[in-house]
Amino acid sequence: MTDLTTRPDQGTGLAAAAGGDQASGAGEAASAAERAASTAVKAASKTVRALTHAASSFLLYDASNEAVASFITDLQESLDQFLTSFGRLELEIRPWDMTFQGQVVYLDRDRERSLAFRLYKDGVRKLVIHPDVTWEEIVELLSILAVRAKGIRQHEDDVVTMLWNAAFKHIETEAVEGLVAEDDERVADLGGAAESAVVPRSALQAVVFNAPYLFDYPLPPVGDRGPVAYRPIPEASLERLRREDGPDGLPLECAQLTAELLGLLSDEFDPLSADDVIPLLREIRGFLLNHTMLRQLAQILRVVNEKAPPDPDLRARLLAALADNEVFRRLLEVAGEAQELSLEELGEIAALMPGDHVPVILDFLATHPDGTGRLLGIRLLEQEARTRPERISQRLLANPEAADLELLRMLERVNPAAAEPLALELLSARTAAVQVGALAILAHAPYSAKVGRALVGALRAPSEEVRRKALDALVAQKERRAYETLVEQFKVMAAGAMSLDEAGAIGEAMARLDPDRARTQLAEWVRPPGLLGRLTSVPLPLRWGAVAGFTVLGGEQARELVEWLAGKSTGELQRLCHTALETIAVQEGGRQR
Repeated sequence: MTDLTTRPDQGTGLAAAAGGDQASGAGEAASAAERAASTAVKAASKTVRALTHAASSFLLYDASNEAVASFITDLQESLDQFLTSFGRLELEIRPWDMTFQGQVVYLDRDRERSLAFRLYKDGVRKLVIHPDVTWEEIVELLSILAVRAKGIRQHEDDVVTMLWNAAFKHIETEAVEGLVAEDDERVADLGGAAESAVVPRSALQAVVFNAPYLFDYPLPPVGDRGPVAYRPIPEASLERLRREDGPDGLPLECAQLTAELLGLLSDEFDPLSADDVIPLLREIRGFLLNHTMLRQLAQILRVVNEKAPPDPDLRARLLAALADNEVFRRLLEVAGEAQELSLEELGEIAALMPGDHVPVILDFLATHPDGTGRLLGIRLLEQEARTRPERISQRLLANPEAADLELLRMLERVNPAAAEPLALELLSARTAAVQVGALAILAHAPYSAKVGRALVGALRAPSEEVRRKALDALVAQKERRAYETLVEQFKVMAAGAMSLDEAGAIGEAMARLDPDRARTQLAEWVRPPGLLGRLTSVPLPLRWGAVAGFTVLGGEQARELVEWLAGKSTGELQRLCHTALETIAVQEGGRQR
């Protein structure tokens, strides 16, 4: 008798725990069984795939061909591994697939190519390979399957007869004599024709009704025949035909083929390998590049990027088949010639391409002075300039000066900190144009003693253009300590041959660097003090520079000295004095207002 005063959970803890352990053990056992079954199904699928490939190779290649040997080796390895690990291989044959333990291990949606469909039509319903099978039996089976796989009909023998004549000891088959009346009656009993208008009327219809949506069904029977008459073709159909035959037709088919190939890489039952797909991608790439179809190439790159398997190494191999460094160089060249794509579109294509593009771009810039491709190359280098500027600076001075200048400006724009030390180094460059570009950067760089010394040193450069750019940089940096060096350099140059334009630039720079000292020095060059000074001839460049400096300084002293010099001079210097006086007058009028 049960004690009703005992709580339901009393005395049951051990039993519950035991039950829980049993349930847990059962769950683990079930999980292990599922994993084992899944492994067996995968191994069966691999073996069947090797079997069908080997059968097809028998008629595609000569017996001595390496491909046949490779397929045979794959079959031998996979079959031995399966039979050793899982025992006999028992396959159920259905019209569109083969199954093992109720799981599909072979599927070909093309009825004309499907080995399962051909075997089913000849009456084969089951194929069993036992572990003791000999290799001679496998070879004989392959020869029979090869005949059916290629659709070769022998009037006196079908596959069932050939299997029966082979008298296999370790290979079993179950077969029926085609689609017999008993099959139809059994289908009718199961379906019940009165229950539905779409009940299959034969055994073949019954299995085809369950086929995948994309299964290649037989052609439907022809209905009532009508008279032969002209029917206008809809414009939409005509347009579709025109597109297929037009310039965009083949590129569109290339994109569709690429998508299909990528899908077959992940096919569950008969996947392609990368070695199967990559040669076709290279053919597509060559066709599109040879015909300058950059937009279509970009579209196919997008297709690969979107539909390729997730494996990063495989994805990189597929993209590289379409766009390696040589293709990237050609893309830059074609972009510069055809102007077909915008910079944004070209940048998108480049982003999809694997590999290191920096050397390709630098080589391209060195040989192509202009074009859209050059602009694209500079834009693509900007990211590299932000993160690894040394890769770009290493190539400077090895290029034509136009390329060096463009790279230098790009560095200044995106990475000023990296551009400054490079500009200091380039001041010793062999070309004045590159030195001028470097000085333009130093004019706005953060000031340091090193920058100041470099600018002062540039005042002694052989090129006037470089010296004048150094003056501008010193003024921009407000380097007053360069004043004395500038004056001494001016005196030395004035004694020789120098342009009046440069003399004027030096006078203006003196006035801006140190106005107080400049007034005294410029006054001495206009009207030297003392009798000895008046007897000394002042070089024309110094007086020219003095007038230019006083034009910047302005004021009463400047006006008086320039008026005095205008009365004592002739020619160009006199005209400069009159221009300076007009400018000073305007300045004074502005200050008075």
